[in-house]
Amino acid sequence: MHNARRNLHLRQAAMIVVNGAVMVMLLLSVFLIFATLFGF
Repeated sequence: MHNARRNLHLRQAAMIVVNGAVMVMLLLSVFLIFATLFGF
């Protein structure tokens, strides 16, 4: 029971980290697209 709860907590933390990484990648890609379009 306690082990399952800890595994669920770790899974939630991993999902948060993955979502954050995806958001950063999307922001970086959008920034690179704007940089190439406007020649920064």
